[in-house]
Order: sequence, then structure tokens, then C-alpha cells
Amino acid sequence: MAAMHGIGAIQSGMAGSKSDRAMADLKAQIAHELYRALKALGADGELLSTVGSYGDTLDDDDVLALLRGWNAKVVPVTRTRQ
Repeated sequence: MAAMHGIGAIQSGMAGSKSDRAMADLKAQIAHELYRALKALGADGELLSTVGSYGDTLDDDDVLALLRGWNAKVVPVTRTRQ
């Protein structure tokens, strides 16, 4: 069986300290507010699905990979200041 990571592991009680649960709750609230803001701005369903799955069915690494893939597809390459 695969190990759980990220918020999913914390919420399942695998990381049971009070501070871990508080952090998981905070992350879940942030993800929810990001989802609401993106939806209000007319975000694409694929992006909403990724954000909505954060901490629920996707762990941190999966969400980061999906967001990077999304950005690589739709965000124009810009030059950063050094």
C-alpha cells in the first residue's frame, strides 16, 4: 500500500499532533478560498479540479506537478529580473 503524503496523511491521523491538524485545516481553508477565487475569475475546469483536489485526493507533490504542467501550457514565458 502506498504511503500517504501531505494534507491527506495529516487528516487521516497518520500525523496526529494538534499542530499538524491545525496546519492541515489551514491548508484546506486556503485551498477552498483559492478555488472560490479562481472560479469567480472564470478559471478553466482542469485548474479548478487540481485546486479542488488538493489535500483531498491529491497530495502536495501531485498538486505541484499538475500546477507546474498547467502553467507550462498556458502561462507565457516571461523573462525574470536578476
